[in-house]
Amino acid sequence: MKLNAENEACANNEPLMTMTTPKLTVREKHRLKVLNPAVPFN
Repeated sequence: MKLNAENEACANNEPLMTMTTPKLTVREKHRLKVLNPAVPFN
């Protein structure tokens, strides 16, 4: 259930994603964007 909520937050917009994972740095976001282009990191 938690995974689904996080996936929806990720699909909707980036601010919700940062609320669920506040420790993500800009560099980590860039790495995730490279690894998974379908995830809309900004």
